[in-house]
Amino acid sequence: MDHFKLKFLEEAADLVEDLEKILLSVENDGIKAESIEEIFRVMHTIKGSSSMFGFDVISEFTHHLETIYDLVRTGKIEISKEILDVTLESIDHIRSLLGDDKLSQDENKENHDRLMSKIKILTGNIDSSAAPKATLLEKKQRLSTYYVLFKPHKSLLSKGTNPLYLLNDLQDLGVTSKVLWHLEDVPAFPELNVKDCYAYWEIVLSCTQSETEVRDVFIC
Repeated sequence: MDHFKLKFLEEAADLVEDLEKILLSVENDGIKAESIEEIFRVMHTIKGSSSMFGFDVISEFTHHLETIYDLVRTGKIEISKEILDVTLESIDHIRSLLGDDKLSQDENKENHDRLMSKIKILTGNIDSSAAPKATLLEKKQRLSTYYVLFKPHKSLLSKGTNPLYLLNDLQDLGVTSKVLWHLEDVPAFPELNVKDCYAYWEIVLSCTQSETEVRDVFIC
C-alpha cells in the first residue's frame, strides 16, 4: 500500500474517532446546530478522501449518511434518536470498512446492507421510483448558474488532496459550460516544488443545487 493510502487510513481513523466524540457529546449535552454542521463536515471529508484513494464502499456509505445530516442542517428533517443510533452504529461499521473496504467478510457485508437500508429509509429514498418525476421545464426553471473561482492553498497536494477530483465532484453537480485553468503562478524550474499546488481554475456551473451545496464540494 502506498504512502498516501496509509496516510488516508490514519487520518480516517482519527476522523471516525472525532465523529464518535461529537455524537457522544450530543447525547450528553443535547443537539446544537454547530454539532450538526461538524458531523456533516467530518462525513464530507471522509467521503471525499475515501473516494480519492479508491475506498469506494466507504465513500458511497458516508455519502448516504452525509445526506441525512444535510437534510437536518437545511431544516428538511429533524434530528431524532433513530438518526443518532444509526450514526453510532455506522461509526463502528466505518471502522470495519477501513480494514475490509471490499466487504469480503460476510459479517461486514450483512451489516453494510442492513445499515444502508436503514439510512435510505431515513432519507426517504428507499423507493425513489415512486416519487413524481419533474418535467424538463421544471428542471430548467430550478437551474442556477454559478461562477466558481477555485484557487487551492499551495499545501493542498501535500495533504493528499487531488484538486482534479474536486473538479470532477463539481462537474457531477450539473453542467460546466466553461472551465479555465491558470498556470501563471507556476515558478521557474529552480524554484518549483513538486509538492506545491500552483494552478487555479475558473468554472461556470449550471445546476439545481444551492450555493451551500456547491461550496460543500470544497470542504476538505
